Amino acid sequence: MSKGFGKPVLHPHHHREAKVLRKSVLKHFQDVEDPRTGQRRDHPLVSIITIAIFAVLAGADGFVAIET
Repeated sequence: MSKGFGKPVLHPHHHREAKVLRKSVLKHFQDVEDPRTGQRRDHPLVSIITIAIFAVLAGADGFVAIET
């Protein structure tokens, strides 16, 4: 399983905005009930939702585009 892409590289000016955005996403989606069943829950649901949001903002137009 992948461990990620390493330490994020942000311009110092963007650290504050990233922190605010992270808190906002967590605040809005933390209470969403996870519909997944079974033992395969490698990532928190809020992480998956966040990735999907950012992928769509970056131009993804469907599941395959979000997944890749």
